[in-house]
Amino acid sequence: MKTVSKAWDWFLRRMPEVFLFLFLVCMSPLVVLVGRGLVKHVVRFVGGPGAYLGSLSDDPWLTAAIGVCIAGTALMVYVFARHWGAIWAVGRKTVREALHRKVTIVLLLFFVVLMPSLPFVLKTEGTPKSQVQLVLLYSLCLALVLMSLVAIFLTTASVCSEVEHKQVHITDTKPLRRWQFLLGKWFGVVVLCTVVLSLMTAGTYALSVYVAQPPNYDEMPAADAARRKFQQLALAREVFVTRRSVTIDLPDVSERVNKEVAELMATQGPTLVYQRRKGLTKKYWAEYQTADQNSGIFWRFAGLKPGRTEPIQIRFKAIGSTGGRIMGRFIPCWGQETPMEEDSVKARLTLRRSDYDLWSPPEGWVANAFHEFSLPARYISPEGRFYLAFENHSGVAVMFDTIHPIEVLQPEEGFLPNYYRAVLVLVCHVALLAALGLMAGSLFSFPVASLVVFCLFVGGMVSSWFYSEFVVPTGIIELSSVTFYLDQAWRLFATVVVQVMPDFGSFSPLGDLVNGRLVSLGHVSRAAAVLVFIKGGAALLIGMFFYGRRELARVIV
Repeated sequence: MKTVSKAWDWFLRRMPEVFLFLFLVCMSPLVVLVGRGLVKHVVRFVGGPGAYLGSLSDDPWLTAAIGVCIAGTALMVYVFARHWGAIWAVGRKTVREALHRKVTIVLLLFFVVLMPSLPFVLKTEGTPKSQVQLVLLYSLCLALVLMSLVAIFLTTASVCSEVEHKQVHITDTKPLRRWQFLLGKWFGVVVLCTVVLSLMTAGTYALSVYVAQPPNYDEMPAADAARRKFQQLALAREVFVTRRSVTIDLPDVSERVNKEVAELMATQGPTLVYQRRKGLTKKYWAEYQTADQNSGIFWRFAGLKPGRTEPIQIRFKAIGSTGGRIMGRFIPCWGQETPMEEDSVKARLTLRRSDYDLWSPPEGWVANAFHEFSLPARYISPEGRFYLAFENHSGVAVMFDTIHPIEVLQPEEGFLPNYYRAVLVLVCHVALLAALGLMAGSLFSFPVASLVVFCLFVGGMVSSWFYSEFVVPTGIIELSSVTFYLDQAWRLFATVVVQVMPDFGSFSPLGDLVNGRLVSLGHVSRAAAVLVFIKGGAALLIGMFFYGRRELARVIV
């Protein structure tokens, strides 16, 4: 027994180093992804410096996010290299404390017990695709929530307990600066949560693969076997894959919107009518995305990769004017764009129908729901363009969604690289919560600090919905002169609050992941820049500032 006890004690003493090693293993694929991305950028720059520099302005926010990530990573490497001994000493102690806390073990056991039961308790459509999607979505959401609670609890409890139990007095007498103390706490929690979250997501992936296993077709009737094979093919093409999304360019309706705004202002006065531009823009977009009865509509997609053999998928959502089923057919077209002589920018488009079409099912497509179908990739032109037409046979007008426009999904790579990038975004969420927990722990007592960070976590999860529902204008309302300015003040205040909040919803990769859509390295860069380096860095700096000026003991005379 003594030998076993000694072995267990030795194991616990070495666990921080084990977690650090596993953390480096988890981050090693990121180094490969970043290296591949840098090589692509260098090749593009060598091929045409002018065109490459011009492409950076196409998405300035992505360029800024990459710059923030590079600068933040360089600063972190410099600080950790200069002060590694002090930072890891605190981080190591934090990991050991976390492993001895019962709440951490309880939450992990809760995940281990609940995750395998999800396939049996979740209600699905009965298809392998829907079952795997729900298992992935709910398991990853459960892992994220549990790791967020662990990060909040560990950071707030670690700092507050050190102060309340006077343990920090010993640390404060050592050659350890207070900012190194907080940075070490943050790094220890991030290492622990990253490793545990990686294990959770690995278990989720294994469970999804198990659920997706096909049955024995030899023991099934021929009709059922054929239907199940089709469903397994849909699962492989629409979930266990990484597909790049190409959407249509909605028309510029700003001129029509501005004209109507001017008319309303002229007739009803500037303070009596508040014009909500977003609602008008959606209204005019809907006109361009509506196919009248016994009529049609066509779309042009650009930016696809020609020469591929894998089928492409079309994803759409539409609704009939009476809310009934959608009937009709999609027809891929051959298109030719000829530049107009009087304007070299504009082009004359000539469409020719192909010999391929896809009719709606006999019962029609369900309205206001997403649908996908496959088309051969041969209809993509050598320039990477694709033209698609829809004939409406519903008996009523059909409007295609403008919030989630019709899109073409083209296979890019396997599922695992996309899954890894999605997990990296979840790690960014946890890293931000750890920074917020340290900031709150430096200012408040443990119950208050935990409550504050938990409220920030919940607010960050719903901030996107709150902004779209209560801040962004969606229609036209009449306001008195007083309420007009109050409304303006409320929107300004709410916008500032939403921008300051940790906006987890905007960076969530789960919706794209479960639908087989690409979670790009640019998405990871944006999440890391905003959540880790900007907001997380600001939270750490605020915590360091107040903790460095905090009196740890009272002087009693």
